[in-house]
Amino acid sequence: MGQLVYNGMDLEEEFGVVVDSSESWPKPERDRELVHVPGRNGDLIIDHGGYNNVELVYHCLIKDGWQEKFGQFCDLMYSNSRGYGELFDSEHPGVYRMAEFAGGITPELWFTSDTGVFDLVFNCKPLQYVWREVDLDFRTADVTETFDNPYYMWSYPKIRVYSQSGAQLGIQYWGVQVAPQTVYDQIVIDCEAEVIYGTDDMDNYLGPASQYVTFTPPEESWQNPENRTYPSLSDGTGLELTAKHEVWNDDPDDPQIIATYTGTATVELNITRI
Repeated sequence: MGQLVYNGMDLEEEFGVVVDSSESWPKPERDRELVHVPGRNGDLIIDHGGYNNVELVYHCLIKDGWQEKFGQFCDLMYSNSRGYGELFDSEHPGVYRMAEFAGGITPELWFTSDTGVFDLVFNCKPLQYVWREVDLDFRTADVTETFDNPYYMWSYPKIRVYSQSGAQLGIQYWGVQVAPQTVYDQIVIDCEAEVIYGTDDMDNYLGPASQYVTFTPPEESWQNPENRTYPSLSDGTGLELTAKHEVWNDDPDDPQIIATYTGTATVELNITRI
């Protein structure tokens, strides 16, 4: 039996739902297409470059108080279930999934009207997310932070920049330039969804902000094998994130500071594993 938390709701603590996680281990299939060519041995495989969603099933029990607890559980579960939400399962410590609960519960009462069982089915993104966040403080000096990604999967970070003076960041092999601006408190670069937007200091969405951000992609193709236009992070150890405080010109005879950046950035690495 394990703990299940969905969209911040602890099912056992809040509703007395005991969870059997024995069917929470499916692994995804490649997103690919098989095409048979008459007269040729073997199908053609067209790989679309990713994995398909997986379905996770949790067997649930409410031991007592069914009449009250099950109704409250359904009210909150359904009201909090639009699109993907974070799903934490104690059977898989250190990771979480992005999961959709689309509804559909068929309960069965056991012996009395006080105890019942039901299945919860989640439509999950194919990979498990390993939570890791790196803070870059470039208010007074250049900063470099390292991280490890040992899971053999490329990751697509979410970058939050708090700086009215702009920023110059190095995201492993990528350069990220954020222009000075006063419209937003924060610029958010979501490299998985490939969107850039601004927020206020309470993280409320205010509008698109791609006009403030420029990417410099890697020079080597192996550093960007998917040919993405937004930064991605390879697997490995000792990988680097950098942020500049001062940028100097290239003239050794007359060195001068040509840009100064004062702010902070947070990089949610979005490291994934199968």
